[in-house]
Amino acid sequence: DGTNRVEELMAQHGEMPLGVFILVLCAAVLHAGWNLALRTVKGHLGIAIFGAIFGGAICTAVAIATFEWDRPFGDVRRPVAMAIASGAIHAVYFMLLATGYRQKSGTLSTLYPIARGSG
Repeated sequence: DGTNRVEELMAQHGEMPLGVFILVLCAAVLHAGWNLALRTVKGHLGIAIFGAIFGGAICTAVAIATFEWDRPFGDVRRPVAMAIASGAIHAVYFMLLATGYRQKSGTLSTLYPIARGSG
């Protein structure tokens, strides 16, 4: 039963902190707004590139601000490789999303649920 599982998880981990909930809500609103903006400009690739760079800059700033600077760095090759792979995957995602919105059939109601589930 799903209800029992939720209660079990809440007993183990407690309730979601309000700050986390607000961040999740903001992420959902930004994602929907981003898709609406990209659809409004009919998938202009320049806007998609700007969005990718802007999003990457925000994520980089958050990563730097929250990094535990007092801990030893250790081997950074794996996290750097993962960051590069993530950037490449998102570049393809943004190009495909822009291409989808440039199509006549690329409606928000069609592409947004797909993008939300895959991005």
